[in-house]
Amino acid sequence: MTELNVLPDPRPFYERAADQLAALIDAVRPEQWTGPTPCSEFDVRELVRHVVAGTRTFAEMGAAAAAAAATGARAEAGPDAMGERTGGSRWETAIDDVPDDGWVTAYAQARAQLTAAWADDTTLDALMRVPWGELPGRDVLLAGVLDAVAHAWDLARAIGDRRELDQELAGCTLEAAHRMLPPERRGAPTPFGPVRPAPEGADAYEELAAWLGRHAKWSASTDAVSAAAAGSAAGAVDGGGSLDSAIDALATVLKGSVLRPADQRYDAERGTFNSAVQHRPALIAGVADAADVCAVVAFAAARGLPVAVQATGHGQAIASAGGILINTRRLRGVSIDPEAATAWVAAGVRWEEVVPQAAQHGLAPLNGSAPHVGVVGYLLGGGISLLARQYGYAADRVRTIEVVTPDAVVRRVTADSEPDLFWALLGGRDNFGVVTRVEIDLIPVTRLYGGGLYFDGATQGADILRAYRAWTADLPEELTSSIALFPAPDIEAVPAPLRGRLVVHVRVAYTGSVEEGERLVEPLRAVGPRLMDSLADMPYTACASIFAEPTNPMPYDGDTVLLGELTQETLDAIVEVTGSGDVPCIVEVRHLGGALTRRTGAANSVGLRDAAYLLGVLSPLRGPLTADVVRPIHRSLLAVAAPATVGRPLAFMGPSGQHAGEAGPDAAEELVRSAYRPDDYERLRALKAVYDPQNLFRLNHNIRPAVRR
Repeated sequence: MTELNVLPDPRPFYERAADQLAALIDAVRPEQWTGPTPCSEFDVRELVRHVVAGTRTFAEMGAAAAAAAATGARAEAGPDAMGERTGGSRWETAIDDVPDDGWVTAYAQARAQLTAAWADDTTLDALMRVPWGELPGRDVLLAGVLDAVAHAWDLARAIGDRRELDQELAGCTLEAAHRMLPPERRGAPTPFGPVRPAPEGADAYEELAAWLGRHAKWSASTDAVSAAAAGSAAGAVDGGGSLDSAIDALATVLKGSVLRPADQRYDAERGTFNSAVQHRPALIAGVADAADVCAVVAFAAARGLPVAVQATGHGQAIASAGGILINTRRLRGVSIDPEAATAWVAAGVRWEEVVPQAAQHGLAPLNGSAPHVGVVGYLLGGGISLLARQYGYAADRVRTIEVVTPDAVVRRVTADSEPDLFWALLGGRDNFGVVTRVEIDLIPVTRLYGGGLYFDGATQGADILRAYRAWTADLPEELTSSIALFPAPDIEAVPAPLRGRLVVHVRVAYTGSVEEGERLVEPLRAVGPRLMDSLADMPYTACASIFAEPTNPMPYDGDTVLLGELTQETLDAIVEVTGSGDVPCIVEVRHLGGALTRRTGAANSVGLRDAAYLLGVLSPLRGPLTADVVRPIHRSLLAVAAPATVGRPLAFMGPSGQHAGEAGPDAAEELVRSAYRPDDYERLRALKAVYDPQNLFRLNHNIRPAVRR
């Protein structure tokens, strides 16, 4: 006889396990009963049937233990005693058919029987003969706890339920499983396969699943698309009909859409805000939920197809050719928790949807200058908000990330649950998976003193640039600002005072009082007359008016750098490139510093926090103004700023990355490397090797996996 002695009294643990399992049975939706489970012999209905039958079996074992305790005899609870009622070789009590809406009640009744049968303390010491040996009752009931805990994980994975399971419970059960089911004790009468290795970073449930012979990273979506992903040869990415057949099969699995280049909606689905940079994938998957994402990622991995990710189309990195584009714009939903001052936001949501909903509760998100930008892409790049100097990077306010990683598994990632992956996702953009939704902190801001000061760039440009540099040297963190020079077109849509002029636009967002705001901006107003002056008290819901960013897609080319200081030489170069007239240039300087230099939340990989300014330049592409024409002008400006340049911001690394991509993979890698401190970049490469060793997610500003030695 072997005593496990892990839990002297397993009954409280059984109740916890049963509570968890009962909630999951209640969560099964009608259409899920025939879905697959990690137990290959069961669909969801048969798994729940097995759970109910097993619970009744353990109840009968408890009754046998009680009888044995009363007489001092050994309880017989093995196949010889009970096998005639199993209807087969599986050691469990046979049960009659139960309608799908009756399983919650059936389990509750079986659980009540078990609880009653084991209520007497003497049952824990009664000796019992079971298929895996002669044990005291406490260790037999411990097997019941193991059964309930393991099948809770099975059921949660099968129905895609991502609730937090009881990790302490799984940890205790895992210890029991190690003693009760050593690797050599597999096969009849214990229905478990060989031990599998647990993946790196596995939680207690995944370790338990692997010990019991399951695939620890199993998901219903991965299982459902296995046939579609396999094709005639694993990893074959061409071959005409075989790939087409696999794509057709994938389309039957997804709730969303699958589009090929010949499909009518292909161009609309691949569209980007910068229309000069167009994806041309072999396949577009317009995913409708996280299960769709899992299916597409599994499909891509099986066939070796590289993956690009896009939501609203603002943060595209490079123009992908071939591979699969996963479009997440159909992932919708905003949920505000006013008590916690947090929001859950899906991947297809734009900031302009979050701002008014948060405002209803006296709160605001840390959105950027253009609220029509998507939430998730902005956050993964760091997020320099309208209030960045006061509240820091928006990425620092992320609490939870739900992401489908390259192994086609949905993970709920926090700084506590998976600190390495959390760190890499926030700052690593789309290199580590497809983010489906995020939980963010909101801030208690309802109003601003904000707006813009507009000057004539032809006559005042140099003066206002010098004044802006001096002004930003000693500002409170509550004031975030930028200055831009741009040629305003002579069209009706532009305010009359600005039409046809080179305009200098100073943008201001200040959370203090109007009176103090007026005092702070006085040095800028003193430079000279303004073409327009819109500074005023405003509700936060009007924040889009501060920058008044264009909302319609357009073709353009540009580049952005981070500066340690704003030198006079750089200011002179800005005046020169914006005033030449031959190539229209829009140049912006954003004032950084303040809270951006401090990490205000959990650690993440957003880099180069000591930068004092951001310098960006772009030009529209139209007619003779091609990328080859405008790039030399942009480079001339950035060359002057080079001595003060500390790197490039990943959040603004858009079309500029295309230049490096055209120059070759080494140049592209150096561009991405420039967004991080050297040690952070090497850590990202090491984590890429862990989470995406095949570099499946490489149609982006790519972080190459480190070579594992």
